[in-house]
Amino acid sequence: VQWLERQLRNLQATVLVASHDAWFLDQVCNKILAIDSSTLRLFPGGYHDYVRIRDTETADQAQHNAELQREIERMREYVEKYRYGTRASQAASREKAMERLKAQVHEEQGTPRKHVRVQFHNVGESGEIALRMEHISKAYGDHIVLKNATATVMSRQHVAIVGRNGAGKSTLLGIAMGSVIPDHGDIYWGPSVRYSFFPQNYTLFETETAQQWIAARRPQMTVSEVKALLGKFGFLTEQMEQQTAGMSSGEKQRLLLALLSTETANMIILDEPTNFLDIETRESLASTLKAFEGTVLFVSHDR
Repeated sequence: VQWLERQLRNLQATVLVASHDAWFLDQVCNKILAIDSSTLRLFPGGYHDYVRIRDTETADQAQHNAELQREIERMREYVEKYRYGTRASQAASREKAMERLKAQVHEEQGTPRKHVRVQFHNVGESGEIALRMEHISKAYGDHIVLKNATATVMSRQHVAIVGRNGAGKSTLLGIAMGSVIPDHGDIYWGPSVRYSFFPQNYTLFETETAQQWIAARRPQMTVSEVKALLGKFGFLTEQMEQQTAGMSSGEKQRLLLALLSTETANMIILDEPTNFLDIETRESLASTLKAFEGTVLFVSHDR
């Protein structure tokens, strides 16, 4: 990614890029073309310049809407008081003006932004050692991925597994999870570890809607609870009825995060969880993981 940033910064040409990497956008872009409420708008600067301008405008608009609402309320009181008296004509004029203001407020408010709130529930202590991998070796044919690898993850540590593509990050995580069999070595889990796992690859999405998918895996939840959960993860009402097979990769990842948020665990394990998430969801996930008081083990290329 850093090599690509250097190439694009030095390229004497127009570059059009779509990305969820805020740092990348700040490094290579001097304009941001934002899609919001089905409209396009061009902002100057990098991504965080765009966020600053957007948030300032949103706050100014909210203040203006509040002022309009106060004026509408004053007009309503006047209309109710003088509708049938000697000032009926003035009241009628005020009522028309009030309706124009109402239409203006509705137009300015537009479609509300859906903010994702990622939450995990800590179930308590897992013991001093959460996970220990001893003398792990794994090869695929002649390609040696791991050789005599040993590592210990202590309780409450937040550990990132990093390395170049193909270095064996997901293989190591798969060995720890039991989905990949090592050629040699042993895995030790703390006796009280309860983990939630976010996989990199998933093939669980069929013809169910998002609402049905959650309900099938959490039958104890009521319909209203499922809808409230999906709403917290940015799903609009019509998206809750969308078949999961037709969802974007980012929507599927948000659906997985929604499911994980219903679990109680003292260890969170994630395999490249931010590959397709939008920037705001990434930031929410990062804040939640940073505040999580249990153990975190994850693979990521996200800076």
